Amino acid sequence: MERPKAIEPEAMDAFYSQKEYTSTQFVGLSIVQIFKKYLTGAKYFSILNLLKRTFDLNNRLIQIETKGRTTMPEEKNPKSPRQKILEAAISLFAKKGYTGVGVREIAKTANVNISMISYYYNGKVGILKTIMEDFFEHYFEILGIVDDESKSPEECVRILVRNLVEYVKENRELAIVAYNAIPLEITEIEQWKNDKLVQSMQKMRKLISRLGLDPDDIIAVGAIGPALISIIFTKFIRLPVIKNLWDIELDNALYERYADTVATLFLEGITGIASKK
Repeated sequence: MERPKAIEPEAMDAFYSQKEYTSTQFVGLSIVQIFKKYLTGAKYFSILNLLKRTFDLNNRLIQIETKGRTTMPEEKNPKSPRQKILEAAISLFAKKGYTGVGVREIAKTANVNISMISYYYNGKVGILKTIMEDFFEHYFEILGIVDDESKSPEECVRILVRNLVEYVKENRELAIVAYNAIPLEITEIEQWKNDKLVQSMQKMRKLISRLGLDPDDIIAVGAIGPALISIIFTKFIRLPVIKNLWDIELDNALYERYADTVATLFLEGITGIASKK
């Protein structure tokens, strides 16, 4: 008998996204996938039948094994389980902090089986690393402006601030989660995170050098770069408070003015802002 084709990742996602199966069935299906890699012919189908009975997978596995690719009912929400988990975690981490959220709450919010968090992300730390990877990818892309020698240092600063404000505006929760996670000591990603921070500091040293300051001045490098980033992020962290306190409409014009004000403060100080009025 011909061995069935391997299940496509999309079919697996569709199966795992269903809520009807039990955790036992989930384990059984995972074991089947392992045997598929190493067994063929009669041995494979003998083990398969045993697993069907043991893990109560009859109808589900028959559907998958006979067709090779499962046809599932169309979901109301087309997002993959992986994306559901990520979006739920971003929202929860932004509101409660990384340490204030557990995997059960993430799974419940995402409406997925808790086992899927380990399947896709190897736990809560894996989700956080994915979030921070996304942030640093865009952050370094924005910082790339400091290498543009065709623009003046002052112009580079204004472009950097404007682009960073725009990115955080469009990705507020993700950016807040990444920013708030920087001071956390998480063993599994500590070295990786430190490498990213060193890379960020190198970019800031170059910017400081172009502005006429000593890039080897530890105090200057340690104060100027983080201060700039903190000014930008503080606004977005306190956004709900700002809305209620000032009763203002946060439109594009306001964000553009904010970016210009931050850049002027960074370059010229408070007197520079005052002189522009």
